[in-house]
Amino acid sequence: FFGPLVTVAGLITAGDILKALEKAPPGDVVVPGIMLNQEGRFIDDLAPQDLARLSTRRVRVVDPYPSSLIQELSLLSRSGSSSAI
Repeated sequence: FFGPLVTVAGLITAGDILKALEKAPPGDVVVPGIMLNQEGRFIDDLAPQDLARLSTRRVRVVDPYPSSLIQELSLLSRSGSSSAI
């Protein structure tokens, strides 16, 4: 139905993330790029910028590899960000 390029991560909506953030501590949001389509949007047609605006948090998109996540978390800790979600 969604095509061969849609993975399970690609079925998570920005709305799902917003709902989860309601109970989360303050911090930046790190999103693997595989959650976005070729136009850089979630399946509910919101972009990471929309997620940032609606959640009032910084949203960072990273490559979907553990090394990319580790690198991003390291950068966040050096910049003084209290946490990442």
